[in-house]
This record gives sequence, structure tokens and C-alpha cells, in this order.
Amino acid sequence: MQDHAAASASQADPGDEINTALAELLPRMRSVTLIGWGVVAGLITFGLILVAGIRGMLSGIDANLLQVYAVIAFTCGLLVYLAAGWTRRRHEALVLPILARSAGLSYEQNARYFVESVPQRMLPRGRARRCEDLVDGEVAGRPIAFGEVRIETGGKHSTVQFRGIVARYAHRVPMPPFLIAAEKETRGWFLFKGNIEVDGLSFVRAIPGRHDSYGVWSRRTRVVDEPGFEALLAAILGVEAVLGHDLNLYSASSDGRTTHIAIRNRRDLFRLGGLFSTRGNLEGQIRGAHSDLLMPIKVVQVLLDAEAKTLAESRESAPETGDNSPA
Repeated sequence: MQDHAAASASQADPGDEINTALAELLPRMRSVTLIGWGVVAGLITFGLILVAGIRGMLSGIDANLLQVYAVIAFTCGLLVYLAAGWTRRRHEALVLPILARSAGLSYEQNARYFVESVPQRMLPRGRARRCEDLVDGEVAGRPIAFGEVRIETGGKHSTVQFRGIVARYAHRVPMPPFLIAAEKETRGWFLFKGNIEVDGLSFVRAIPGRHDSYGVWSRRTRVVDEPGFEALLAAILGVEAVLGHDLNLYSASSDGRTTHIAIRNRRDLFRLGGLFSTRGNLEGQIRGAHSDLLMPIKVVQVLLDAEAKTLAESRESAPETGDNSPA
């Protein structure tokens, strides 16, 4: 009960701390915005000067000026887009650490090391791997980490293989080791393997989800007989309903002590600020970012229920020994 109370307490509104911090940050945010607009104005001016210069140089020459102007416009537009993105990320870097701190957590941008720490089996092997935002700390006394992850094939024709959330949660009691993965992600085609490899694992069974059918795999052939296994599966599948209809489970993996859950999500989390930000729209964006920040807390609450059931079932059965190697 104390764990649940602590987790629920973390869901309080940001309140006065955020309002005070925002008032202090506004001058710095305005400075970032002015720099962004200065870069945009400079790029537009440079583009106009370049157009005028090229027009003078090519006057009287048989050349397709329209194509030249199109290339210049595209290049300047791309640079303006990058300047706008830089402004937004700088705003997020100012506000989000304070927002996370109000929930007893910490925030970090561009934490690729988190992606590398996730069990390799549960995510695609794409070369371009990013963790755009990372929130970590303790919830209900448990170490948790929550990253917004994007994985692409890389190269000239790069495609997105996974975009969403990866949450990591440490258990207090031993849990059955397993791998859950969307079946369509484990299937290969011709000589190509699926995005998720299950080599060396024993297939336990298939289970239906809200959007996909999932396969359950483990190194232990009799994992289904272990205390709490069914409760843990139900909890993992129940995460979708807790987080909302626009998110769906991709995979989950446990080594018995730590569970990772990967959830597909098309929306850009923790998004706030930008060239057109004002105090009025920032307040609404901060409320949205705070709601995003509650996702790992909601996941923890679901897993706490499963852990409690596992502990209860373990007390009713004889303790078992075995290898807790990752699924």
C-alpha cells in the first residue's frame, strides 16, 4: 500500500514550483527565441542577397533561373526548419529538468547510452539509434528509467523501425524471465530475419493483445509453472489500457530482476516551446509534458500489482532456484 501511495503522490500537479520556475526562466527562454529568430532573419536575408546576386550574374545567359531559385529556397527553408527545431529543444532543455524534478525525477536529452543498455532482443537492430528524451529516478522506492526512443535502418533511404517509449523497472522480488514480442516482428521473410530475434529461446505460447497477437518466449521451458507468471503477463498486456488508445505494446523483456517494456507511440513526447511560444501556450504545453511524465509512474503501478501477486503466490509455493539470465 505504501508503494502505491508513493506512486500516486508523484502524480500531483506541478503547481507553484513550476509557475515560479517558469517566471524565472521566461527571460532566458525569450533570449533563446530571439537567437532563433535572428538566425531565421539572417538566413532569409542571405537567401535574398544570393538570389539577387545570381540573377545579376546569370542575366543574359541561357539558364533556368527558376530551378536555381527553387534550390536556394529549399536550402534556406531547411535551415530555417533546423533553427526552429534548435529553439524548441533549447526551450525543452530549460523547462523539462524542472518539470521532472517536481515529480522527484531527472531529465536528460540525447541519451543514446540508454538505448544501448536495453536488451538487444526486444528492439530492432537499426544502425541509427536515438534516445531523444530520458527520465529516470525512483518511483515508490524503485529505480525506473523512461526513454523516448527512435530506431531507423540508417543510410540514404533510412526507414523508421521503432518509435516510442522504453521503460525500465527494477523489481524487489524475483520475477519469471521471459520475452514478449509482437508476432509480426519476430517473423522473417525469405533470407531476412524479423526485427526481433528469438533464436535460442523456447516458445511458450501466443496471447492476444488489443492491437496485435504476441508470442511469449523464455529460456525456461516450464516458466508457465512459476509463481506470478500469469499475473505478470496480464500486467504487461494491461499497460496498453492504462496508457491510452494511441499507444500499443511492442515488446517486453525480463531477466527476473529488471523488466523492460517497449511501447509504440507516434506522438512526440515532452514537446514544448519553439519560435512562436508565448507564456499562454507554454502553460498548456507544460501541462501536456507533465502528463507525459506520468507515463512511467502509471507503468510502475501496473507492475507493482503484478509483483504483489507474484510475492503472494511465491509464499504459497516452495521456493525455486534457477538461472535468472535474460530472456
